[in-house]
Amino acid sequence: MWRFRQGWIGLAGDLLLLWEALRFLWEWRYTRWLLEMANVGQAIDFVLDHWKHPGWVGVLVGNPLVQFLTIIVGLSLIFWDARRSKADKAQSFKPAPRQMIIAGLVVIAIGLVIAGIGLWQQSHTQAPTASLVSPQQQTKASDAAPSENKTSIYTVDEIQEMLGALRDIRKVINDQTTPAYEATQNIGWERLLTTGGAAALAAKLATIRDPMRQSFKDLTKLLYDNRHYDLELRPVVSGYDSAYGWMDGSLTSIINDLNKYPTASADVLIALVRDRFVEWANGMGANFASWYGQMDACITAKTKELREWPRVARPTQQQPVAAPLSLSPFEWGFERYPWYPFIGMSADADKRILVHFFQAQGFNRTKDPITKVHGYVRSDRTNVQYPIYFNLGRNRATESEINPIPVDAIIDIRAPFLPNDGLIPVQQFLNEIVPFTFFFEYDGKTYRRSFSLDEIEPLIRQYEQEIRKSSVQPPQMSKKDESK
Repeated sequence: MWRFRQGWIGLAGDLLLLWEALRFLWEWRYTRWLLEMANVGQAIDFVLDHWKHPGWVGVLVGNPLVQFLTIIVGLSLIFWDARRSKADKAQSFKPAPRQMIIAGLVVIAIGLVIAGIGLWQQSHTQAPTASLVSPQQQTKASDAAPSENKTSIYTVDEIQEMLGALRDIRKVINDQTTPAYEATQNIGWERLLTTGGAAALAAKLATIRDPMRQSFKDLTKLLYDNRHYDLELRPVVSGYDSAYGWMDGSLTSIINDLNKYPTASADVLIALVRDRFVEWANGMGANFASWYGQMDACITAKTKELREWPRVARPTQQQPVAAPLSLSPFEWGFERYPWYPFIGMSADADKRILVHFFQAQGFNRTKDPITKVHGYVRSDRTNVQYPIYFNLGRNRATESEINPIPVDAIIDIRAPFLPNDGLIPVQQFLNEIVPFTFFFEYDGKTYRRSFSLDEIEPLIRQYEQEIRKSSVQPPQMSKKDESK
């Protein structure tokens, strides 16, 4: 029987280094490719993913500091064992046949456990989940799999409740937001300061800010009251908190400055307010008008979509729901809705369309908090990358400024096409950027979705129609001309 040249201490050091080497080998992309070809990659993924998240033994194993210390301890044990005396080395470990058999069985058992975990995880991730399916999705699904029976999971009453919520959202926009926004188009701020002083301009700006603030509160309450329909309603008003938050914050800042100097002369007030007022007016398009200009189209598209869904009863336990069309773990709005406005646009005074950013809203359905995220939009024409930022209520944050994304949390992102939220003419956008691809990297994985000209152009044409409609003066009553 052959004898190991190392003792128990040296063998322990070897095992520690072997453990780290195997961990590195599993994370190597070529090894991952081979494991996926062998259909066992999911088992390894399950183990590696749980090393990085609390709630498993891997809280320690996946820690980089622990990994570094493991390597140091392993090398130290080997070095210590190498300095043993000849007498100690003569008593090196000599494995008996029975011990070797037991060690082999342990290795086999570990392999079976990993394979079993992978099969269990695969059976759970492939389990069908119920989802609302639009008529367009039903058509595509029937072409791909005629045997499947796609159906809505909402009852007639629930669809009517969502339609009612959409009507309430439109009423908030039309009755409160629209008059306040129209009031921003003609503010003679210098005249107000000259004739009425700081109080007159502050009062004028308050008549714009207060309805906007109330609109935000009413929409927030509407969404909360209908929170069981979040997947359907929130994408319709995506970005409302950022739009209203910018309007409220920028106007409040100007009003507060005016209230500090109620008795100042007109010249002093004009010098004080000019730069702030111009900055607010110039930022209107990117920060508010791009969202507001799409609201009518978004509400109309969602209303039409809901009205066309089939009216069926909610399936019972004896009527299983068919699996929906494949969605990513983020259920992005552009995956779920055929007319989702993933391009932020606005129009200038001459009704020319300007493009602001790529935008999307989804959810973290990965079943784990996302600790590392990196996203960008890449022009497939020029290879230029446009990084994303996250909308967090009334604030924005870069990927390095956010905490881990909780499970089921809303993910609201934008990727501006020009620095400082600049505006790009639509023809330049089509000529220089389109087509493009959206990349979302999370915890070692990557989601990507390409957008072609055929998908982008219909959104632009639809927005052009909305702009033309809004510029048409509706019929109005008038008084007779008594001079004739």
